[in-house]
Amino acid sequence: MGEQHIFTAPPSREEEINSVVEILDSRYVAERVVADLGPAYILGHPVTTSQPDTSAKDASTPTELSTQIFGALGTVVNRLKYLRDMGPVLDSERAIIRLIKNLRVDAVKDASIVRLGYDASDPASAQRILGAVVEAFLEHHARLHRTPGSAEFLVEQASEAKKQLKVVEQQLANLKCQETVASTEDE
Repeated sequence: MGEQHIFTAPPSREEEINSVVEILDSRYVAERVVADLGPAYILGHPVTTSQPDTSAKDASTPTELSTQIFGALGTVVNRLKYLRDMGPVLDSERAIIRLIKNLRVDAVKDASIVRLGYDASDPASAQRILGAVVEAFLEHHARLHRTPGSAEFLVEQASEAKKQLKVVEQQLANLKCQETVASTEDE
């Protein structure tokens, strides 16, 4: 029985570009962007507190006053129901869906280029969102393509470099001491 060797061919440039497109267009990247920027930013909601309506006229009779109070209570109850139904999980999910829907990722034909676009209400928002998409992609790409054990190797190398630095610093301190002693003896 002979030995069996398995060889994997390196991915073609087209396969690499397709992988990049898939990662950029992935739910994982969308979740990271929503987590970084917040659902309200993606959904286009300003992050402010609502102000009470002070435009109501003064009630002149007890009946008008009770009507206004019950009307205001009804509004408060409806808003509370809306807030309960539109909780943070739902807002996050809606933001992820909107981000995926508005994000355009295309591989440029016969080139090693990926084109990104985002449909937003203003260019500054689109730029900020695309920046967050690229940042999330780079983090995810680095995590996917790191060599197993590389972190441990780098920690080991950093530790060794620190030891060598301490030795050199001690030698420098010793030389400075010797120089100081020699210069005081010459005087």
